[in-house]
Amino acid sequence: MTSADEGSPLPARRHPRQDRSAAKIQTIVSATARLLGTHEPTSMTARTIATEAGVSAATVYRYFRDVDHVIDAVLVEHANAATLAVTEALSTSRHRTVAGVFQLVVDTHLRLYASRPDLTVTLASEELARRRREIEIESDRSMALLVGRHLVDKKLIARLTATEECLLNAHWATTGTLLGIALTSDDAYRSLLVAEIRHLVKHFATRYTAPAAH
Repeated sequence: MTSADEGSPLPARRHPRQDRSAAKIQTIVSATARLLGTHEPTSMTARTIATEAGVSAATVYRYFRDVDHVIDAVLVEHANAATLAVTEALSTSRHRTVAGVFQLVVDTHLRLYASRPDLTVTLASEELARRRREIEIESDRSMALLVGRHLVDKKLIARLTATEECLLNAHWATTGTLLGIALTSDDAYRSLLVAEIRHLVKHFATRYTAPAAH
């Protein structure tokens, strides 16, 4: 007999060893993220991470070449956390204006950063700072595309033209940079910057073309 699904590719089965390795990696990355909330990156060692993760230093080195490599994995996870948070916020958004959507994205980031102080930790290593910037630039592009698609889906803009995609990239890169500055500033200055960011994204929203009324 021939199965109805014959010829259809089956999903690759994960082996127990692969599952255990993925779990170990996540444990190490999560432990490092926690440490970044209370430790200077330059003071962290493989042993420090291993103790926090409840594994041996040899286990850390089995999956990561050095401490910077572990922190790099944390930076990627941080970018993914922001994308996930915004995706979830947009999925339940009832905003009917571009400005409202932009404000939602800003508010989502502020809530995320308030609950995850490790997201704004200062990195002393030049290599890590450079790598974080690379990840942030790529994250800004992904965020712009995510927001742009939402605006089209909700019929807040007619379509995502090349010009509007470039605008979104520029606007989100600017907003993301200012948020990063605000979140590492003292309380008084932070409040002023956040207020200015809110005004700025309202201005940005005026640059997009609304769909023609029928």
